[in-house]
Amino acid sequence: MITRSLLGQGGWTVYGISRNTTPEFDKLSGQYPGRLHWLSYDLLDSGG
Repeated sequence: MITRSLLGQGGWTVYGISRNTTPEFDKLSGQYPGRLHWLSYDLLDSGG
C-alpha cells in the first residue's frame, strides 16, 4: 500500500478523500497520529 510506505518513511503526511474509511485506514490512523488525515467527501457530488 502506498500510504503505508509513505508513512513508514517518515516526513510525509497523507490525506485520503472518500465517502468512508476502511478498517485498514483507521488502523494506520491510530499508528500515525497527526500524519494521516481523512476528508469525508463524495467525489461524484462535485456540484458542477
